[in-house]
Amino acid sequence: MRFNFFYIIIFLSGLLCQTQESIYEKNSLAAAYIEAGLYDDAITIYENILDMQSSILGDNNTALIKTLYDLSDAYILNNNLEIAEQYIQKAIKIQEYQLLLNQKKYLPSFNKLKQIYLIQKDTLKALSLDSLAFILSSLDQNDSLFFSLADSNQYQIPNINTFFKTPIDSTNLVSEYSINDQAVEFIDNAKFYLDMGVYSEAVKEFDRAVKLNSTIIDLDYLLNLNIPDTTTLNQLYNAFYDVQDYDSTNTTSKLFLGIFGLQKKLADSTIVNSINEYIKVNPNDIKSFLLLSKLAIEKKNYIDAIGYLHRALLINSNDVHANFNLGYSLMQLGEFNDSIIQFKKVIELDANHADARFYLGFLFYEINEYQNSVTELTQALLLNSQNAQTYYYLGKSYKALNKMKQALESFSMSIKIAPDFGESHYELGVIFQSILKFENAINSYKKAKKYITNDMLNYSLGILLYSDEKFQDALSPLREYIINNPYDYEVLAILGDIFKKENRYSEAIDTYIRLLDAFPNELDYYYGIAESYLYLGNYIQAKNYYLKILSFDEENASVLFTLGKISNYMNQFNESEIYFNESIHCGSKNKEVLFELGISYGAQKKYLQALQVFKEALKYSMDDPILHYQLGVVLQELQIFDLAIKEFEIFLLDNADDAVVHRMIGMCYYNLLKYDEAIFSFKKANSLFNQQDITTLYNLGLAYLKLEDYKNSAKYFKFILKINPDHAESRFELITIYQLLNRPREANKECDILYMLNRELYYSARFCNM
Repeated sequence: MRFNFFYIIIFLSGLLCQTQESIYEKNSLAAAYIEAGLYDDAITIYENILDMQSSILGDNNTALIKTLYDLSDAYILNNNLEIAEQYIQKAIKIQEYQLLLNQKKYLPSFNKLKQIYLIQKDTLKALSLDSLAFILSSLDQNDSLFFSLADSNQYQIPNINTFFKTPIDSTNLVSEYSINDQAVEFIDNAKFYLDMGVYSEAVKEFDRAVKLNSTIIDLDYLLNLNIPDTTTLNQLYNAFYDVQDYDSTNTTSKLFLGIFGLQKKLADSTIVNSINEYIKVNPNDIKSFLLLSKLAIEKKNYIDAIGYLHRALLINSNDVHANFNLGYSLMQLGEFNDSIIQFKKVIELDANHADARFYLGFLFYEINEYQNSVTELTQALLLNSQNAQTYYYLGKSYKALNKMKQALESFSMSIKIAPDFGESHYELGVIFQSILKFENAINSYKKAKKYITNDMLNYSLGILLYSDEKFQDALSPLREYIINNPYDYEVLAILGDIFKKENRYSEAIDTYIRLLDAFPNELDYYYGIAESYLYLGNYIQAKNYYLKILSFDEENASVLFTLGKISNYMNQFNESEIYFNESIHCGSKNKEVLFELGISYGAQKKYLQALQVFKEALKYSMDDPILHYQLGVVLQELQIFDLAIKEFEIFLLDNADDAVVHRMIGMCYYNLLKYDEAIFSFKKANSLFNQQDITTLYNLGLAYLKLEDYKNSAKYFKFILKINPDHAESRFELITIYQLLNRPREANKECDILYMLNRELYYSARFCNM
């Protein structure tokens, strides 16, 4: 510790030396400016010197006096006598301050003289000196005398002390100081005895301290007595309990049993009984009623508290604590006007009572007197600038007055002091939302959500997130909101929409069913259910709900189209044909409807009708590859293979690697007996299938067989058997090839296998039955 202190001293000394050098240089520069008649520049330098000296030496150091003189002289030269006077007044204040402090040098003499008077048993003289010594010992920079001296705007030239004796009327100071001092001394003695373990003597000292009725030993003082540990507390409590049996002069034991019982966390009834016993002996001690009211307030039993406080005020109507707690209890009971009167009285008694100012501002806010609220809360902040709740209600009052800028600043200050003040985060969000700064509002609401939750917060945050299309984030706050507000159907509908958008279709269905219970004719809810069932693949239920929608509007072309699609999914093509035609009849003739109708016709093998609607659909989009594909399929079914090939080739312009279409083109060429072209298309398909598609391999084998290229034909059939040894059709074709190649042994072997795989093919193979 000494090592650190030593280096701190060295550091400060070095800093002071560097500053002195800098001040010397600045003084020289300022003097040069004065000589050159540049008084403004000189003043700037001197003011800089004054700031440096004040920051290091303090505002009342005598070293500042020369700089104050220099500044005064410079302002005189600059013809500004008013400011020149102000700097001289500052110099005089420093000198007066030092003069007052120098009076502390009387203390050793006063103390020695006091000892002589005590030996002589001259109590009056001793008390007089004691009072003066107390005043002198309190003369320091924190004394109110020096605050008023330093801050006074109405400066007066100090009186000059002379050698003539001036009488001092210190009668009041003597008595007040002496009683308080003596009471504190008794308390200190009690603590000494506690440390020694002599509890009976400690009890006596505590008793003597309270009996003095000093102003310093009030209830707060006693409640905050620092008892070192639980053991000591228990022993002291027992000592007060026992003293009742042998010392009738101790009249405060019941009071201390109540106070220390509170610290021991005994039952309230035990504490109350002790205090009531004390009141019987000491009915005029306000501390007992204040303690009873404190217990009642802690239990939120405000009516009992008010009773105790009225009795306290009968003892001392100007007691600040009693008046304040009465105002607080009335406020908790909702008696705002009476509470305001009470807090105003507290402020009359103690203008610097920050809590009374706060509650007065709060109450004015509650009764919609917002300007009065602002006034009182501002005063409260002057007394305690670190109260986040005060800034919060100041913000609420400004907001009620539509002063959004001030409200924003107040809520921001509240959060700066207490970052976890959720209510202030919420109010910031409300303001940001009102001025359309939605991102800021969302951020503030999210911060608020970490610390608080309420319906309006959940609603506001959820709606903003929903509007911002952050559906998943919006779910949580809106679900919390709807738990407490199950009949808010607007929010319920939003939840249904979110569930749909988040693919949570089962929850969407449940939500819309709840809505239908309240609004059985609301089509949007039927749509929500129908669409959710459709996405879930539950076509039966989807169809049922779309039919219910259709019952409200029989010519709804969109619903008819959707019913047709669902019927296609369910392979109910005869129904889908009806729905699509009705949709077209209702004015919804477009590519999508014609396409789906073509699928329906095709599935029913109504190929000419399918061909017709697909061609009509092409009018809406000539380059739609899917339409060309469907036309190719229909033409193939109609055995118009050359036209089918053209449609498939148009499809391949956008889908060159579609293996199935290459295979279908191959089949068209095969049916046109153009086996070489068929083989080319089949090989393209085979490559795209990675030689794993049995249908393509089989078609290749057949095409080569038609060309009587038995070797290549056999190769593809054998390749199939490597993939699937049970492919009976390939074995059947191999029997024919082996027979043509005059290889009866291989043919017989294939017959035996074919017999096991497919008896029908076996008996149709002539070679196997010879």
